Amino acid sequence: MRILKSKSNNDIDAKFSKKEYGGNHTKYRNQVYFLSVMFSNLSSYFRIKEYKKRMKNKNNNTPEFYHFIPLDMDYAIKKLAAIKLYIQKTSNMDVKFLDCGCGPGNILFLVNQLAFNYKQRADGIELDKEASEMGRALLNYNKSYSGKIWNDDILTFRYYKRYNVIYYYCPIQNSMLEALFEEILEDKVNKGTILVHNNKQSNGYVDDSRFRTIRLHDTRHNYIVCNILEKIKTGKRKFTKLSEKNRKSIPEKYHKLFDKHIKGLTVNR
Repeated sequence: MRILKSKSNNDIDAKFSKKEYGGNHTKYRNQVYFLSVMFSNLSSYFRIKEYKKRMKNKNNNTPEFYHFIPLDMDYAIKKLAAIKLYIQKTSNMDVKFLDCGCGPGNILFLVNQLAFNYKQRADGIELDKEASEMGRALLNYNKSYSGKIWNDDILTFRYYKRYNVIYYYCPIQNSMLEALFEEILEDKVNKGTILVHNNKQSNGYVDDSRFRTIRLHDTRHNYIVCNILEKIKTGKRKFTKLSEKNRKSIPEKYHKLFDKHIKGLTVNR
């Protein structure tokens, strides 16, 4: 693996050789193929459940959080395999993995199969009680799995500092609320933590010297597998991508959390 550092900022390009990355993820495809089918069916179940719930609601409001939407399993394997390889080639830290909005645990299954290292732990947070209970039941079939699924709210979760690799994929339907979650998460995590984001709503990290972007390249097929963030220094946030006008866009129960977060911060456009 070649590490190329940007001259203008702290960003990194990690380029894997054909031998390193080429076959690293393919051996897992057959093992998890049935998971792709199973979790697709579960996604349909939770989508129908959410639809029925909205039909019963007289106001027919848009829900705050998405129902379970699984990331394409083949892409998820490629992404997680690249992150595993990067960690092994750089820090080789004992991975404590957290999936925010984990649903019934599809990503936790993959992390367990990929086995980042023998001391790894893979936990999840899921607000929907039925999905979290389903995930616990499914994961309990795997005797080697030692993690847990928290039935909790990712915006008010108190234990982010316990984890050093944190993953999320579209956990919140309200874009302003997800941007608030992302900024809160970035403030709470420890130095050295890797954030694996998908469809990121807040780009405040662009002006945030506490973070650097790491681009993971597959040189065999000449493309970037994924971008991840690494927290490289501690300190208080100076800028936010949120402003008072965004307050109206989020549910009232999160207004105090919103006010506390943006107090004293400069709105950076």
